[in-house]
Amino acid sequence: MRLVIDTFEFGMKHTPKFNVISISGYHIREAGSTAIQELAFTLRDGMEYVEWPSAAVCRSMIHPATLLLLQRHNDFFEEIAKYRAARRIWHKGMKERYKSVSPRSWRCVFTRKQPAVP
Repeated sequence: MRLVIDTFEFGMKHTPKFNVISISGYHIREAGSTAIQELAFTLRDGMEYVEWPSAAVCRSMIHPATLLLLQRHNDFFEEIAKYRAARRIWHKGMKERYKSVSPRSWRCVFTRKQPAVP
């Protein structure tokens, strides 16, 4: 985790508009999980990436540029619900649990492109 903390520090100092880290749930879904499991594991991974630097350095080090990579599937309404839930959970966690003051860190950003399947 020291590498992650160093990456956050570098990103905040030298590349403030760059997404320093991407939290991926793509592989979780491809391994056979449901949409709910994919969301739960991906959000928890993201919160771990917020907790470690926060505990190691300070609360103000929560980097605002975090990207969640969730896979899109065929069930249209389930996917809408998954993305809406992800946004609400991420926003509430950043604001209430981690006391983030940056509105940018409250956002849950999703990628538009799917990773290439080998």
